[in-house]
Amino acid sequence: MIAVTSKRTDIHIPKKFDKEEYDYNQKLLSNYLSHQAKEKKKLATQVKKPEDYYEEKTSRFQDFVINTFKGFSHLTESGKSIISKLSKIQKPTLKK
Repeated sequence: MIAVTSKRTDIHIPKKFDKEEYDYNQKLLSNYLSHQAKEKKKLATQVKKPEDYYEEKTSRFQDFVINTFKGFSHLTESGKSIISKLSKIQKPTLKK
């Protein structure tokens, strides 16, 4: 058997077939492939559901409103009362 390495040609003499090394390499390969499959499956199950998007968007909107009023709270007393009321409101959760 002739093996080409870089730009020169060497005569490659294969070493004696080692069954233990072959089995070990096959085991490593199968472990790697099964790990990759588990990772893909885990990522596929982590897809967000529409309910998650709803909760995330509404909570982000509430945070935005609260932070906006915090910026103006030094101007008016009504801003402070609005912030205290908004802070007491529980974030919406969908019942499953």
